[in-house]
Amino acid sequence: DVSKDASGDVSSVADFTTSSIEAYNDFLKGRDLYDKGYFEEARQALLNAVETDPGFAVARLYLAYVYGGLRSVKLQEEAYEKAKALSGRATEKERFYIEASYAASIEKDREKMFRILRELTAKYPKEKRALVTLASYYLGKKMFPEALGELDKALALDPSFAGAAEARQV
Repeated sequence: DVSKDASGDVSSVADFTTSSIEAYNDFLKGRDLYDKGYFEEARQALLNAVETDPGFAVARLYLAYVYGGLRSVKLQEEAYEKAKALSGRATEKERFYIEASYAASIEKDREKMFRILRELTAKYPKEKRALVTLASYYLGKKMFPEALGELDKALALDPSFAGAAEARQV
């Protein structure tokens, strides 16, 4: 089963660790709403996904991102912990994202996050979200040419990807 979310991403249910089409569709909706900054609506869609499939680790990861956007630190930390606990059931690519986010947010180790994201993008060079996160890391280090390089790679993959386009304007 292949579907296209509102951002134009083509994803297969096989790319994510859930056997539930309903949970998968709720996840795609929640991820798209998160990308657009609609955190409350994204929260509800992602809660539906994990209610349908409690073991859906990457949906828990996106819940953590959403709770961050909603400034709900305790719920964000709980969601990261649940995603990490479920990461053994996740795909390799999902585990990279979970481990990188956990390193940055729970362990407060941005260098570890950076190493994980570099490994992720070496294995999966078309991961625009990882490229944008790497760009953010470089921006924080005032490594502007490197940041622009990562943003340009993300935009080459998807010229309409809001995360990369907005960051490129900075």
